[in-house]
Amino acid sequence: MSIAVKSQKHLFQIPENEHYLNCASMAPLLKSVEEAGLKGINKRRYPGHFVASNYFDEVNLLKKHFASLIHAAHPEEIAIIPSASYGMANAIQNVCPKKGGHALILQGEFPSGRLALERWCEDHAQELKEIGPGSADSLDGKALNQRVLEAIKPESSILVMSCVHWMNGIRFDMKAISARCQETKTLLIVDGTQGVGVSPMDVQEYKIDALICAGYKWLMGPYSVAMAYYGPHFHHGRPIEESWRNRTNAQAFSDLTDYGRIYIPMAGRYEVGEASNFISIPMQSEGIRQVMEWSPAAISSYCRNLMQPLYAVLKKNGQEVDPTHQSAHIQGIYPPEGMSPAKFSEKLAEKNIRTSVRGAYIRVSTHLFNEEQDIQALIDCMS
Repeated sequence: MSIAVKSQKHLFQIPENEHYLNCASMAPLLKSVEEAGLKGINKRRYPGHFVASNYFDEVNLLKKHFASLIHAAHPEEIAIIPSASYGMANAIQNVCPKKGGHALILQGEFPSGRLALERWCEDHAQELKEIGPGSADSLDGKALNQRVLEAIKPESSILVMSCVHWMNGIRFDMKAISARCQETKTLLIVDGTQGVGVSPMDVQEYKIDALICAGYKWLMGPYSVAMAYYGPHFHHGRPIEESWRNRTNAQAFSDLTDYGRIYIPMAGRYEVGEASNFISIPMQSEGIRQVMEWSPAAISSYCRNLMQPLYAVLKKNGQEVDPTHQSAHIQGIYPPEGMSPAKFSEKLAEKNIRTSVRGAYIRVSTHLFNEEQDIQALIDCMS
């Protein structure tokens, strides 16, 4: 059971006159994350006392934090990577195609997964099939979930999808989808960037084969740090790069020219070169530590309560919100009639209301640094 949490705005440095409803784009830095970065700079200032373990200890701590957050069986199933696209490329290239099979992806999926999957389909003569909303109302999460389940066939080699749609916040039933993937022997690769850290995730319960997460949004980290979970299917795969630090002899600096051929176990082979960033890795660790202290379930509950006045206005305007299939932290809203999303976003920015334009929607995203006045400012502008 999660513990109720109150506004945590005091832990961030957000100007008082700003209404930042854009965490889905990039989270503001926690003060404690800034401090972790400064400590890293001070540590990096003089490397005269560095030893081999300094290149691995902070990385291993981050793996431990992320493994705990997503309920991975072991920290060694986690790889530290620079981006979601890097993690997707490592996973997708290690999927074996079914004879006469196809790949599945959500319509409007984020490019990091889509582009890698397109290349995989070209290389393996597999058809790429899009799963669309299936109704005139593209915010119909129930219908879209059903279409995902119906699209997964015995001929499906791979399904690449987000756990929460990055443009509009539709939430997917990962337990039901993974069960269907297990039934059809379809590899399930999930982009958790817009869900992990702000809603519960359990890769073991959901039987997810690979989970990729950028760290600078809901995981409260710096830019250019990401984490990936690679389950048993990928423990013996081929990485997209060959790094010295991913071999079993990596900590024996005097023996590196033995050119070790054996990868460290499980997901370690997929780790990016120079993963031991002495500044950004401690920042990301602190971000995830704070997220776990709050708990994703508590964050989600706070966001759901915060959004209630907005839901009421949307309902009055004919846009019903289905909490079963809509995330608590991201909501796609349509602009006023006769106004483009870009123009409406400009009008909001004039009132210091920060949102994103994603497709046909204004994407509104909240976190613990948001308060009632932020939502009210948006409602006032909508009026």
